[in-house]
Amino acid sequence: MIVKSSRVDASFNRKTLFVFVPSVGLAGTARVRLKFDTPSVTLNVNDVVKLRDSGGTVVGLGTVVSYDAPYAEISGKGHGLFTVGAGTTQDVKFYQSNGATQTGIASAISLADYTKFGAEMRSVGCAFEYGTQGVVADGIGVKLRLFATNFNHVGSGNDFTNDSTLTIQSNEVVELNNGQVSFVSIDQSGDFRVGDAFVVQQETGNVSFASTTYNLETTGNLTVTDGGSNQSQLSPTSLTVGDLQLASSTVSSDSGDITLDPAGGNKTIIQGDLSVTGIVTAAQLYAGPNGIGIGISEITGPSEIILDPSAVGDNTGKVIVKGDLQVDGTETIVNSTTLSVDDKNIILASGAANDAAADGGGITLESGDGNKTINWVDSTDSWTFSENVDLASAKTYKINNVDVLSSTTLGAGVTQSSLTSEMKNLNHMHYLY
Repeated sequence: MIVKSSRVDASFNRKTLFVFVPSVGLAGTARVRLKFDTPSVTLNVNDVVKLRDSGGTVVGLGTVVSYDAPYAEISGKGHGLFTVGAGTTQDVKFYQSNGATQTGIASAISLADYTKFGAEMRSVGCAFEYGTQGVVADGIGVKLRLFATNFNHVGSGNDFTNDSTLTIQSNEVVELNNGQVSFVSIDQSGDFRVGDAFVVQQETGNVSFASTTYNLETTGNLTVTDGGSNQSQLSPTSLTVGDLQLASSTVSSDSGDITLDPAGGNKTIIQGDLSVTGIVTAAQLYAGPNGIGIGISEITGPSEIILDPSAVGDNTGKVIVKGDLQVDGTETIVNSTTLSVDDKNIILASGAANDAAADGGGITLESGDGNKTINWVDSTDSWTFSENVDLASAKTYKINNVDVLSSTTLGAGVTQSSLTSEMKNLNHMHYLY
C-alpha cells in the first residue's frame, strides 16, 4: 500500500490523501477469498470458478488454490471482478482445471474479499482544504472510512481567496479502479453529506437523496408534518396523506370524496378488471374504441348491440323497460314464441294522412302454403280477407248491432235479398192453391 499526502503550507491541513495499492497485494502473495451460497460440489485445488453476468459474459474468473467449504481462495486476484450477489441469484459455475468441463454450481457469491490487495483506513475529524483533490482511493480492496470530515474549497488549487465558484465537489472524493470511500462530511457552504446518498443543504434547507434504493427501518411510524395540522404518516403496512389512506391493497378516505385528476386531457388507466359495489356516476361511459357508449340520455355503439340477461348465451332471462318504448328504425322483429300486449287497441299505419296512405295495411300470417292476410284496400274501401271466415257456433254476422245472418237464419231486417224474394213467391203460390 502506498499512502501519499501533501501540504499547502504550515497553516493548512493536508491537501490530498492518496491511497494506492499495487496489483500484487500483500507480500506479493495475496489471494482473493470467496464465499459461495449452496455450492453443489466440493471444490478441489486447480478447479476453476467462473461468474457470468445476465448476458452470459464471464466477468470473474479464478483458479482455486485452497477450499474450506464454503470458502475458497483463488490465485491472486484472478481475472475480471467477482461481485457479491447475496439475496439474489447469480450465474456461478465450477469447472475442472481445463476450464471447460463443468462440475457444479453455486446460487450466489455472498463474500468477495479483496482486502489483501488493498487497505482499510479510518479517520475521525480531519480537514481537506484547497488543492485539486481531497481523497483518492485507487484499487480494489482499498476502503477508506471518513467521519466528521471537512472539505473546504477542494478543487480551487492554490487559490486561497475562498472563492466558492472555484470549488469542484466531485474532486472531494475520487474512487478509481473499484476503490471505495465512505464518508460523512461538511463543506465550505455548510452542506452536510453522507456519501453521495444523502445531502442536507443547511443554507437553503433542501434535503435530497440519491436516486437509488434504500431500506428504511423504524420501530414506529414515520410522520412528516408542516408544523401545523397537515401531516403524512408512513407505517410498515399503510400510508396516510391527509384524509387519504393506502393500506392492505385498499385506498380509502377518512373524510370526503377521493378524486383522481390527471393533468389536462389525460386519462386514468386501469390495467385489469374494475369492480364497483356502489353507484357509478359519469357524464359518459365507453367500452373500447368501437364499443358501447353510455351518455346521460343516450346509448351508442356499433351496428349491432346485444342485451343478454342471465343465463348468457341461451336466450333466457328478461329485459324490462320501465316506461314507454319507441323504435325509430324501419324494421322491428320479435323472435319470441309468445307475444302478450296489455293494450286493448293496436294502431297500424300511425300518422297515415288518408285511406290511400293506409292502403295495404293490415295483418299477415306467414305460411309455406301462402300467406294469410287481412288488409285494408283503398280502392274498394274495404277490409279484405284472403281466406274464409268461420264463425263459432251460435255466433252471427251483425251490421250496426243487428243480426243479419246466422248459421240457419237470415236476419229479420233483411228484406231485399234474392233469398227473401223467392220466399215471397213461394208463399203467394201456396195461397193460390
